[in-house]
Formats: sequence, structure tokens, C-alpha cells
Amino acid sequence: MSFLTDTSIERLLERDEKKWLQNNEVRNSKLLIHGYNPECLTPVGYDLRVGKRYAILRRSIRQLDLEPDKGFTILPKEIVAIETEERIGMPQNREYSGIIVSKVSIVEKGMSHISTSIDADWDGEMIITITNQSNRKIDLKRGQKFCTMILFRNEDA
Repeated sequence: MSFLTDTSIERLLERDEKKWLQNNEVRNSKLLIHGYNPECLTPVGYDLRVGKRYAILRRSIRQLDLEPDKGFTILPKEIVAIETEERIGMPQNREYSGIIVSKVSIVEKGMSHISTSIDADWDGEMIITITNQSNRKIDLKRGQKFCTMILFRNEDA
């Protein structure tokens, strides 16, 4: 297993969702990041951003939509599921997988650590669940970077 750097990710990347969906050769060998922003590429991964939908997980799930540049507040001890701005399509050759990890800037505010996997055949929006562990309100804004996707090449498909 080897981790992908920014150079590796750029080489593997397909930004055109239609091309990725319609061309089996591209779909089999390329990583789709629909909604790609070059400012989100890091030396060791890609920062995912708060997308247009989130759900507050209390006694009942209440899904809410966000307009561009709008935000929302996460109350103390509240759990929120956030859809990412990006849609991820892993190469269907199953040679790559990934993990989602927290950004320190979000954890420093009191948010829980994020740790989840991206299956080798994943295709779709990412939904990341976080908890406000602090005793204060935390604001997030649509388009804000809040977690990092780290990709690696599998030893076997």
C-alpha cells in the first residue's frame, strides 16, 4: 500500500463527470472528483468541503439545504451529517481506496475526530458525520474545508 501525493492524485484525476460515467476505460482507471477545486489539493490528499445538504441528528432527522456562501450552527453536543460539495468516484479497477480524516482546524474548535473509509468501488457523494464535543456553538459554512480525503494504492485489487 502506498499513499498518493498531490502529483499522483492529479495524474489519476478525471474532473468531467459525464466522461467518467460514459467511458468505461476512464471509469475503470481514473478518480472522479466532481466539483474539484485545485485549492483543496494538499501534498497528501484532497480537502473535502461542506456541501449543499446537512442533517441534524437529534431524536428525528431534519435535513436542511444550504445556499452558496451560507452557513449553519452546530450546537454543543449536537451530531450533524454533512454532504460534501464533491462527488467521489473511485477507479472501478479497485486498485485505490481511501480514508477521511479530520482537519486540525475543525478539531481545535471542538469537533469530533473523523475517521471513515472509502471503499475501492465507491461512487457518490460523501456524507460525513461529526459531533460538536464542545460546550459552545460552532459555525460551518458551505464550501468550507472540513475534512481531508487521503488516497492510497492497494497492494491487490
